[in-house]
Amino acid sequence: MILNKKSIYSKLTSVFCILLTLIIANILVLFPTITFLPMILWFILLGPILGALTLSLFIPHTKFRAFEWYLYCFGIAIIVLYLMGLLVNTLGILLHVSIFNQPIMLTTANILLISLLCTWALSSSNKNTSATLFPALLDSKTARVTLIFGFILPLVTSLGAIRLNNGGSNVLAIIGFILIILYICRLIIKFKTHSANEFAIAIFFASIALTLSVSLRSNHLLGFDINQEYQVYQLALENGVWRPGNLRDAYNACLSITILPALYGSILLNHNEFIFKFLFQLYAGVVSIAVFAIAAQTFKDKIHFAFISSLFFIIQGQFIFQFPGLVRQLISLIFFGLIFLTLQSPLFSRNIKFALILLFGLGMVLSHYSTSYITIALILFISFSGFSLLLLKSTLCKLLKHEKNVYLKFKPPFNLSFVLLLFLFTFLWNFQIIKSTGGVVDKIGSTITSVFDNDEAEKKSYSEFVTSVFGIGNRNVASIDEIAQKLNVSNTYKPSQSEYAPREVSVDSQVGKTSNQATIFNNLRKIIPLIANLFLVIGLLFLIVKYLRSNTDIYQAALAVGASALLASLVILPGISNSYNVERLYQQLLIVISPAFAIGISSLFKKFQSKYQFYFASILVSLYFIGSSSFADLIMFETGNINFSTSGITYSRFYVSDAEKATVIWIEENIQASKDLLYADRYSTLPLRAYSSFKKEDIRQGLLPNEIKTNSYIYVSNTNTNLGVGYGFYNNRVYSFNFPEDYLKNNKNVIYSTNKSEVYR
Repeated sequence: MILNKKSIYSKLTSVFCILLTLIIANILVLFPTITFLPMILWFILLGPILGALTLSLFIPHTKFRAFEWYLYCFGIAIIVLYLMGLLVNTLGILLHVSIFNQPIMLTTANILLISLLCTWALSSSNKNTSATLFPALLDSKTARVTLIFGFILPLVTSLGAIRLNNGGSNVLAIIGFILIILYICRLIIKFKTHSANEFAIAIFFASIALTLSVSLRSNHLLGFDINQEYQVYQLALENGVWRPGNLRDAYNACLSITILPALYGSILLNHNEFIFKFLFQLYAGVVSIAVFAIAAQTFKDKIHFAFISSLFFIIQGQFIFQFPGLVRQLISLIFFGLIFLTLQSPLFSRNIKFALILLFGLGMVLSHYSTSYITIALILFISFSGFSLLLLKSTLCKLLKHEKNVYLKFKPPFNLSFVLLLFLFTFLWNFQIIKSTGGVVDKIGSTITSVFDNDEAEKKSYSEFVTSVFGIGNRNVASIDEIAQKLNVSNTYKPSQSEYAPREVSVDSQVGKTSNQATIFNNLRKIIPLIANLFLVIGLLFLIVKYLRSNTDIYQAALAVGASALLASLVILPGISNSYNVERLYQQLLIVISPAFAIGISSLFKKFQSKYQFYFASILVSLYFIGSSSFADLIMFETGNINFSTSGITYSRFYVSDAEKATVIWIEENIQASKDLLYADRYSTLPLRAYSSFKKEDIRQGLLPNEIKTNSYIYVSNTNTNLGVGYGFYNNRVYSFNFPEDYLKNNKNVIYSTNKSEVYR
């Protein structure tokens, strides 16, 4: 079939735009002072463009809705980047060439894009390709307005974070948050006039605006896991290539934080921290689109409920404040969402569907170990739940003499071959190639052991999850005196206040408000998340009851039971809930069960019109968001979390100043790792891992007196010296204490000092 003139014109336009973008991106990387713009351009080139050029050779975009096409393009693009990176990395190993410090990746990326572009341009429309590469997202005037204002959100929140870093006010940060609220309200108020593409655009920009407001705080890495993620990335750079044998650690098994950032750094000719702090945060928007797409399959014609479901996902505190520091999980969740989206998609034949699910499963295994373990467990729980529900329904129908309503067969949603291959991928990659299991064997063993353990402190480990997600309960944390006694530390420095978090700003900030005001506010902060999550539970129960009462598809009910059972298992079992962050599991499961939130509201208020159900859900989500984002704290107590403030728990734990990084660099140059003993508190160890050669086992966590050995070095941070707070870790719990500055001054000497950090010996 010969392309007509219109098709040829469309192809030439696409080729010209992509080549122009490629030329500009190549020119910008030559200017190292320009950071964000080349990252954005290469994110587009190696994301939707690379994915579209690859995917369009096999599947035409006309099968997809526009936002679904872009989502699949991102997933395919990451797979291509993994394969490209591994190929070039292997050549580097064989030829003994340091590839990550050379522009070879830039050359390879250009060749790959141009080759794919030529292949697509020369292919005819009857070979699974179309005249245009991208389906139209901007299909209306309101869509264009949504896109333009969407760009403003991350711009303002980023500038707000940078201004706070430079000692400025939080006005821009507050404006950014208000703009997000107004932006969302605009879509909610006139939801009937907006298309699915507009909702997808909105959820993309709102999510990256939220993550950037946190990730760009500090000029350096911010978060817990991200420091160790950056460490394995630096290890690959130091060696010039990535080798599994350089570090037999689960983090080193994640191509999402080794090959992928090294590839981007080589293309950008700049291996700076903003690959993690900025570029990878853009993938948070891709995850949110996956949530929206899965919810859209559930609601079909009520696409606005899919929008509310995806909003429920991104307003969680775990998403706003934890995801910016979890790069490997963030990227793996794109594949997790694509697996479940493809499973239910009617667009593909059986063979294409199996191939895509298998491909995304492989991408997930290469991205993050625990996400793979959780996915395998979830699939098994869903399958077992399906058979259990079938048996239950069969029994009920026989008792009620309604045998004709029983499904006589249950076909598990996941092909057995996929489950076996996913398990095989996981086993070979983590257990055989990398030879690091991520602690899964030890966690399973400790879980089995803890079931028979009578230690009540261990069995109350789930309270952290219940407190943070449902807003109720108390954290089970021992006092400093108890910890010191269990650690067998004698003559311990006695702080004036020994209970948990004696100097936390979140407590002190309530001074100046009446006790009644503080009590009412704190109660609301607990009640609103509780109500919202109860609607989620009601929605899950409704799906189960709906299946039992009618001939609906068993998959949704099996998913509800399976996800709930998996979450309950990890919360209740003390061993695994102590060693695995259940809050992350909850956030991961929300990708597939967040529609239950809207379903819970619509089922409970089914007598009301759909628009009133939607408005109620929107108000509830907005109130939840105001609390989870810490904006309520800002209004009530004139302080907030790190996105609005230069104080608070998150700030004291994770913020790294230029002076603190300079101190770590001095330590790297003057103290020998593995030979000299180095002590730091729980959170001061983070920059030591990221910016020095000290491994996890080289750094002793502990600043309580008599824990510290003679002639050892001690690194103290700004939080220790200027805020007077130290952090420790005992029995899988973080505790804080008054920093023993007098003890150190009387027994140690300061050998290096800045205005924010010191080194003692």
